[in-house]
Amino acid sequence: MNNLKKENTLYTTGIAITLIFSVIMQFNWVLADTATTAVVVANSAPTFGTDAYETTAVTTAAPVNTGSDVSFSAISDDPNANSYYLVVCSTDAISTTTGGGSATCDVATWGTSTSTTDLATSTATYTTTGSEGCGETCAWYAYVCDTHATNQKCTAASQGTGDSGSAFYVNHAPAFTVITPTASVAPGGTVTFTATASDADTSGTADTVKLVVCKTEGVTGTSCTGTEYCSSSLTASNPTCDGTVPIPAEGTQNYYPYVFDSHDMAATGSIHGVVDTYTATNVAPVVSSVSLNSGTAITLTTESSTTDISITATITDNNGCADIDSGASDSYVDLYRSGIGRSSCDANAEDDNNNCYAEVDCLAPTGCEGGTDLDVAIICTVPVQYHADPTDESTIYVAENWTGTVVGKDEALDHEANATAAVELNSFSALDVTSAIDYTSLNVGELADATVLPQTVTVTATGNTGIDVELSGINMTDSGNTIVVGAQKYGTTAVQYQNGTALTTSAAELELNCAKTTTSGSAATSTVYWGLQIPNKTVTGSYSGTITFGAVKGESANW
Repeated sequence: MNNLKKENTLYTTGIAITLIFSVIMQFNWVLADTATTAVVVANSAPTFGTDAYETTAVTTAAPVNTGSDVSFSAISDDPNANSYYLVVCSTDAISTTTGGGSATCDVATWGTSTSTTDLATSTATYTTTGSEGCGETCAWYAYVCDTHATNQKCTAASQGTGDSGSAFYVNHAPAFTVITPTASVAPGGTVTFTATASDADTSGTADTVKLVVCKTEGVTGTSCTGTEYCSSSLTASNPTCDGTVPIPAEGTQNYYPYVFDSHDMAATGSIHGVVDTYTATNVAPVVSSVSLNSGTAITLTTESSTTDISITATITDNNGCADIDSGASDSYVDLYRSGIGRSSCDANAEDDNNNCYAEVDCLAPTGCEGGTDLDVAIICTVPVQYHADPTDESTIYVAENWTGTVVGKDEALDHEANATAAVELNSFSALDVTSAIDYTSLNVGELADATVLPQTVTVTATGNTGIDVELSGINMTDSGNTIVVGAQKYGTTAVQYQNGTALTTSAAELELNCAKTTTSGSAATSTVYWGLQIPNKTVTGSYSGTITFGAVKGESANW
């Protein structure tokens, strides 16, 4: 038999006495029993494991722009280990719900997280609208509410602490209503853009505004995506900035204005980023690098005709080279003797081929390439008459020279510039004579005229000076027979033969004093008189010879 230790309890009124009997007995069976337990665990309210805070602090110095997000975070420590929601309200008032969903704010809900595991971080996000009804400073109240289906519990409201605590600050878009550029500006000039713009936000430091003006549409941040005209500094209102008009430019020019506040928030409305225009005005072309005959003295080369003289120049137009008129009857040159002056050699005065060649057309053989090309190289070719006034030594106008003025034109304006260096026009002494002297038939010892030199030669001045002549000749011959050169005599008048000057084989100057030609169609002339006496013992025959006339620049007093 097994030993059994049995414990019995005797109950009396109000007193429990335990009696222990120890009996050693032997049995062949075991006696056991059970008792059930039960408890109801009530739902307890969660607490904040980590107080609510703005995930990125939104302060007066760093407000959130209207239309951007504010994020809130917290951690719930739930005694019942329930999942939870983070709910952010505009007021200190929230209502629980049933079914395990999120509690709702009594007024405005500024963010509800997804269902979050106990002790894990939850995040709720709110997108600002600018019409929260709290102006710039928006106080918030955060709750963590468990997901209990029938007895939802929430914490008391938390507003966090420090910069990341309530409130958040909303930055509103600046007002931008008018943009005014300088109406008309020359290429390369300054165009001023003035905006009517301001910002009503005053939380912390009052907001300021700036203007950014782009040549093409689009900004990245607060900078032009393309080329910028200008940008202003931050100012309380009505920002302005100065830009430079492009070169080349003419006519309507587009620009795109943008306004931002001191927190880089863009203005809204029908002006911000919308194309507007101003006008780049027409400007006169500029003539430069005028070169007359490459800066060297002019030398006439063709008797009784013209010699082409070149004047070159560059015409620049900041509206673009296509704006330059460089065809016939457009840009032109005046070429003139300095004593005449430009004022006397223009469209109101007739040309004088001695001293003035007015409005000679200039052409542009190299043309205009367009695009950003501003320049046209022009050539002006002036056909200068053979009798144009010389200005070199021993001339009437030795104290003067020749110069040119090039006039560059566009469709409405013009500009002129003189040659960078005036040049001399050299003397060009030339003549033409009648081709033959016929003494007819004479006897030995006979004069062609009994008293005077009977034959004449007309000398024509075919250059630009008055002239004398140098005369020389050779013996007249026939089949080896000779009449000596000195048998011919000459003079400037019909003097008697014995008073004439004998022709020689070497050149001798005759003071002919032929005037300078001044009119192309009526050249100046003078006459040389000639006579011949046949020497004794001259064999009969038909004799011929040659007399050479050389042009010599005459004294200017005789021109």
